[in-house]
Amino acid sequence: MKRVFFICLSVIMLLCSCHDENRKVVGDYSYKVSGNVEVTDGDEVFHHIINRNGQMDILDSGNGGDEVTITRNEVGGNAYTICGRVDGDSIFFAQFTFYLTFDVNSITSATFMVNATAKGVVVDNSVIMEEEWSGIRIGGNTPMALSAEKVVAIAERN
Repeated sequence: MKRVFFICLSVIMLLCSCHDENRKVVGDYSYKVSGNVEVTDGDEVFHHIINRNGQMDILDSGNGGDEVTITRNEVGGNAYTICGRVDGDSIFFAQFTFYLTFDVNSITSATFMVNATAKGVVVDNSVIMEEEWSGIRIGGNTPMALSAEKVVAIAERN
């Protein structure tokens, strides 16, 4: 009986250890994103500082591997889901899309469809991410392109 119990306990511990990497990042976070975004209409280049914040949840995908699901819910705006992968202290985000609206200059407000990629590192109770964005204006009379190479996102565990 003791042998059966010991074997069952060993199997359970082995199965649970598969999620150790995910376990250290899984949780609820508050995040802030900031960076310099460049917008061009073909003739002029505009620079805009982006500051966004909200709630981010990292969930174990439950497939027994290193995959996670990240949800972001911004204050006053977008909510979206991102697939990711954990490797040691690093987290890698699959490409994700969101919409961003801001005043490009004193006259023009524009909405952009932004494609982003991100990677990050887990440090204690924080996840520090670097994102790259590229996008195009949706609607409007003047076509515009958006780009940002080093957008920084910092998430603190709640």
